[in-house]
Amino acid sequence: MTKPFITAAVHVEGTSLVIPRQFAAQLRRADDFIKLAVAAASMALDMHPRWQNLAEGSGLFVGTAFGPMQTNFDVLGLIVDENQTSPTLFSHSVFNSAAGYLARLFSIQGSSQTFTDFSYPFFQALAAGAGAITSGRLKQCLVVQVETYSDLLIDARQRTGQSASTWETGATCWLLTSQDKIGWRIDDIAITHSPAAAIEYLHRKESLHINREDIPCPAPLSAAMKVSGFLSRENVDTDIDCTITAPYGSVGLKLLYNR
Repeated sequence: MTKPFITAAVHVEGTSLVIPRQFAAQLRRADDFIKLAVAAASMALDMHPRWQNLAEGSGLFVGTAFGPMQTNFDVLGLIVDENQTSPTLFSHSVFNSAAGYLARLFSIQGSSQTFTDFSYPFFQALAAGAGAITSGRLKQCLVVQVETYSDLLIDARQRTGQSASTWETGATCWLLTSQDKIGWRIDDIAITHSPAAAIEYLHRKESLHINREDIPCPAPLSAAMKVSGFLSRENVDTDIDCTITAPYGSVGLKLLYNR
């Protein structure tokens, strides 16, 4: 039984989105939800040149809280106005649209799964990906969280008394593998869910405790982004204990560093 190692951990912000040149033509009609996922995955895979040699043993696990939200409303707007709906636009409105593009563009021939949940979608995807590698079903996999929002969501947050500040769109991507055994090994991940009022998912009062640091996480992508940033720091070569808590549950993540 081989537990997975984290080969790459990257984050792409919506405000600094750069489309990889080799995919520009294929992403011409894609929305930001898809583009962000592809950009993050491309950045992670640039750190792992052996990916193409392991395509058949590779998998994909995507998590998202709100999915391609604005694209959903674009499609619904056409339907309500009794206008013709573009098949391409409709295909981009489903939550596993990013997974479809990632699988095609990066030749991912193993299992693919999209998790849609307001609480900890990245870490649910991470647990599934780690389990697939530990069981021997996959040799490596991408774990992605991507988030985009809509004006309606911003308005809903404001109506509940939440700050007018908007959540940053973006994507986080980790590459897990059983092939390279240098860096952080995922020793344990545990996720609990607790019943919570809908307003808790709009206010996002998550708190991240990682080693000796306490970091607030006020947006759906914050926790995954902050942990990725911690792993990317220079001279961080210690074991990591990470706990995330919120009114809707908790995450415990233990990473062991292997020199």
